[in-house]
Amino acid sequence: MIIIIAIFLGLLNIRDYLSYVPGRFATEMPIMFRPKVKRLISRVTSPLGAFIVGAFVTTFLLPCTVGPYLIAGGILSSLQFVNTLPWLGLYNFIFALPMLIITLVIYFGLSSTENMSGWKDRNIKYIHLAAGIIMLLLGILMMLGFV
Repeated sequence: MIIIIAIFLGLLNIRDYLSYVPGRFATEMPIMFRPKVKRLISRVTSPLGAFIVGAFVTTFLLPCTVGPYLIAGGILSSLQFVNTLPWLGLYNFIFALPMLIITLVIYFGLSSTENMSGWKDRNIKYIHLAAGIIMLLLGILMMLGFV
């Protein structure tokens, strides 16, 4: 089942590279929710408020972000603990390290959230292509028994 999910999500992301439509099913937050979510986030003034809004937003983002977690979880769940460490390191390098770098770049004032958001908007097709290739390759490697 995880193989099918990986290949399907990989193909959907590659489709979004070839023919990008903002807010498309299974790969992005629907357009109609974006202004409401931005408004909600801009009103947060406390850590508790940020936690509540974060949990709420995550609910709406889950369908388009859960793919890599399901795939990684499926791969790791079938391995012995010691064997999961290299795969967990690879997962963190591919998915978590970029988010950490973006956070640090903004925190240390090297760029602003507006600049980073603009970069993402200008390169969203390539982000979909990279994510699609990674998920498709993982699906194929799992199907062939390499992973």
